[in-house]
Amino acid sequence: MKTTAPKAALFLPMLVLYFFQSLSAQNQVAGALRDAGGKPLGFASVLLLAAADSALLRGQICSEHGDFVFENVPAGRYVCSFSMLGFEPGFSQAFLLAETTGRLELEPVVLHESVALLNEALVVAKRPFLEQQVDRTVVNVANSITKAGGTALEVLQRSPGVQVNALTKSISLLGKEGVVVMINGKISRQPADAILQML
Repeated sequence: MKTTAPKAALFLPMLVLYFFQSLSAQNQVAGALRDAGGKPLGFASVLLLAAADSALLRGQICSEHGDFVFENVPAGRYVCSFSMLGFEPGFSQAFLLAETTGRLELEPVVLHESVALLNEALVVAKRPFLEQQVDRTVVNVANSITKAGGTALEVLQRSPGVQVNALTKSISLLGKEGVVVMINGKISRQPADAILQML
């Protein structure tokens, strides 16, 4: 009985120290997107990919000033992919995050306009993975299903601001419940659990 109290007294401070170290080890990846003239490219799509196999970790939309921040990124080697209609796709340099990196500021990435001079032109525009519209955020699942995961639900779970709770069978956006789900531009009237089952 005398030996258990000192062991417990030692274990508790070590547990608290480990907890705070794990909190402090949460990394951020920040950067900016510009055009060839140095102007910010607002509302472009940014994907955080694993450098080894291009597996999608997260995605988001740049702010109107062309800035972006990925929060709580685990340690690993990554690359950022950028896309916007009318511009050639772009990539950041691959970068490594350690457990204690903290905030990593990437060099600004420049996207160049997609221009081609042809006698006859066929214009084909591929929609980006994420689109920010006036009244909604659109996730183009068909364009990224092979990169992001095997099902539409896995893509939805990796979308910015979307929380899918498998236990309560609910979907929330930026912490707000009562999200209206539209599939191919049409509102789905099914309950959330039925939608999750379908996806």
